Parts: sequence; structure tokens; C-alpha cells
Amino acid sequence: VCGTSLCRTQPVLQRAVMTGLRAACVRNPFPPLPFLPAESKPPRTMTALSHSSAQLPHPGWPAPTNRPVIGASACLLGQRVRYDGDHRYDPYLVEVLAKEWDLLPICPEVECGMGVPREPIHLVGDPAAPRLIGRESGVDHTRHMQRWVDRRLTELAAVPLSGFVCKSKSPSSGMRNVKVLLSDGSVQRVGVGLFARGLMARFPFLPVIDEVGLATAPERTRFVRGVRTVHHLRRCTTPAALVAFLRQRRASLLHEAPHLASQLEELLASSSFLPWESLWQRSAELLLVANDTLADGPF
Repeated sequence: VCGTSLCRTQPVLQRAVMTGLRAACVRNPFPPLPFLPAESKPPRTMTALSHSSAQLPHPGWPAPTNRPVIGASACLLGQRVRYDGDHRYDPYLVEVLAKEWDLLPICPEVECGMGVPREPIHLVGDPAAPRLIGRESGVDHTRHMQRWVDRRLTELAAVPLSGFVCKSKSPSSGMRNVKVLLSDGSVQRVGVGLFARGLMARFPFLPVIDEVGLATAPERTRFVRGVRTVHHLRRCTTPAALVAFLRQRRASLLHEAPHLASQLEELLASSSFLPWESLWQRSAELLLVANDTLADGPF
């Protein structure tokens, strides 16, 4: 939250990230990669990991670049970081979305030091608070992974992040329906990966999807709109800019979603009385609901 020690360190962290001098805040042995711009499609066999940082839009923090910055599971970008040394290259993500967005690869398991190749891991126990266990050795990686997640999410609070594409079914990055070995010995797809859980809890307004959702037109459309909306919101660094953006969106909602347009009108009427954070958060809530409601439109 703005005003905390984390907020006060944002300029320092941002400069470190943007110049590649991340040694002070990135604690792992892998060399950094720059953003992956659309002009240079990454090779399908990249092995180095990026430790670039990103942040959900928040009032008072530096404006983002002109292009949205999107986090993504590194294996989806062609990096051979899976437990067996393979990848899960996703052409739509890299060859289509990267034309508009910059991509930041992240692999929780490799970045926390598990290496490639490595023993497969799975979620065990309570689906609400599962343990991360080696399938063959039974080694419990939960505490080590959680410490890394906490550090990585702090790093991801340094520069703008407008969305994240997770790897489905992953015990670290899966956002839904991850297999969990329950106490009765049964296996059910009711879990969330440890990194994905932390990401969604830390950045509740961040649009998140997996490659399965990207292959589904309705989910893909909602995600793309969400990314663009969050990116626009992130650029609203003053109340005046935010109010102007809300007025623009209200006009586009008048015919397609009049109830949401009415709520935006109420928010605009009270905008001069609301604290900046409350105004921004309420704006994000309404506009992201609008993204899920509308069938078509610029967002």
C-alpha cells in the first residue's frame, strides 16, 4: 500500500530492474534477460531466465511503458525449464499477443533453485493450504518455495504489470484445477499452484489466465480486455486523468451496460470526495466487471 516502506523503495527498485542491475533484489543464480519485445520473437529453445519485475497498477506509482507488460510462465515462451528439460511453447502467446505486449518469463521451480532436470513435484494435503512434495523422494519443498514466492512477489511490485499467463496444471503456477493428493489417498483437481495463489492474492485486480483459457475465445477476450483496462488504469497517475478515463468508459457503456454506466456516474459524482486509493480501486472493480459483461468493445 502506498506509504509503506515498499512504496518508498519503488523508484530504487524500478531503476534497478530497468537497467538490469537486479543483484540487490533478485536472489537466484540465473542471468537476467531483458523484456521480450514483439520485434524479436524469442527462440523456441531459450534456457536463461528473466528476473524482470512488474507491478499491478496502483495510485502514485510510476507510469508504465506504452506497451503492457505481461508476466508468463517461462515454459510457455519456449524456455526449456520443465522438470524433464522440455518446454510448452504457446504460439498464440508468443507470436500473436507479443506483437502488442512485452513478456516477462518466470519459472518458480527453477528460479527457487530446483534446477533442470529435477524430480517432479505435486500438491499434497489440504487443498486450501497444500504442501509441495517430491513425487519420489517425499521431500517437502513448501517452505523453500514459499520464501521464494514472497521475495519474487516483492520484486514484481517494482514496475508495471498488466496481466499474467500461467501454466495450467502446474503445482507452482497453475491457477485452477491443479491435482492435489488428499489425505484419503484420492487425487482431485481442486488445487492452485503456490506461486499462482500468492500472485492472485497479492494483486487481486490483475487479469490472470492460463494457456487453456487463451485457447478459448470468451476467456481470451475477457483477458485481453482486462489487460488493456489495467494498463489504461495504470497510466492514470492523477485523479484528473482517472476521471477523464472514467467519463470515456461511461460513454461507451451507456447503451451496452446502462447499469454499469449508472454506477460509473455515481462514482464520478463522488470522485472529488473520495481518497485517491479508494477512487482507483473502485474504478478498477467497475471497469473489470464491465470487461466481463460486454460482448464487444475496445477493451
